[in-house]
Amino acid sequence: AQAQAVLPYGSPVEKTEVVMKRLLDGARKVITDCGHPELVTSIVADVGREGSHTGRMRVFLADPDIREQIMSTDEFTQAWRDTVGEIPGLEYLAFASDIGGPGGRGAALSVELSHRDIAVLESASADLAVTVSTYPRVKDVNDGFQPGKQQVDFTVTPEGKSLGLTAREVARQVRNAFYGAEVLRQQRGRDEIKV
Repeated sequence: AQAQAVLPYGSPVEKTEVVMKRLLDGARKVITDCGHPELVTSIVADVGREGSHTGRMRVFLADPDIREQIMSTDEFTQAWRDTVGEIPGLEYLAFASDIGGPGGRGAALSVELSHRDIAVLESASADLAVTVSTYPRVKDVNDGFQPGKQQVDFTVTPEGKSLGLTAREVARQVRNAFYGAEVLRQQRGRDEIKV
């Protein structure tokens, strides 16, 4: 069984760890409530692999001959989902029971849309996600859109060009104003100092 959580882009890893702790607590509660600790062989959490705002938790269940006498993978996943409940502030939270093993890789249903206009594509994707989520037994629908960092593009006016400015130079100056610039590295004994 697996849970994947995505927070808004740029969220600190500490917030992701709080979400992962809630997922872990939920999995442990399901294990305790079923009264069979042998149901689970291990739990592995992965935070920040695709950015500080992402986390994934996998619960490795016992072999089928043991597991099926206690609780199926689908039943465990549903109980885990119900125990965790809604987590405010997430972009996406999905639970999956059909991971690993032959034929169990990836989503059970996947649709790809394409269009030149990103606004039209985003709207169509949201509409499709709403429609698909109304079907019975369909859970954790993801419209596939995750906002990234905002981007600013610079265009230098003819007056700026006559002064020797380029779009790259203006962008570098603006970035340095926000984040600072490294102008020198100096060796001090065994340490290298950045100035």
